[in-house]
Amino acid sequence: SHPEVPDQKTTSLYEYGLIIEPWDFLKLLDHSLYSWIAVWSEDEGMSRIRNEWMTSSIPTGTPITSSRRQGSISGLFEGISDEGYLLIKYSDQDIAIISFGDVHVDM
Repeated sequence: SHPEVPDQKTTSLYEYGLIIEPWDFLKLLDHSLYSWIAVWSEDEGMSRIRNEWMTSSIPTGTPITSSRRQGSISGLFEGISDEGYLLIKYSDQDIAIISFGDVHVDM
């Protein structure tokens, strides 16, 4: 099951056909995070992580919104910077560099 949150889409692993005990999932998550942290510590680690992320992410040009306490910014997904920041193109020439916030795909 998953929580119902007003104005937020929620889901669960079960809805995608994955049935796993919480402890077993935690072990898988721990192993995966440890592996990616090891990659990150390599000389070109962030570049590899960025490339892997981009192959699995939404397509460039997808409408998105990033929200945080200071407000929100909407635009088109431009990618992930070499440093790992989210890039949102919000006008013909301007790109916002986002270091944190809730991100929603605007469909």
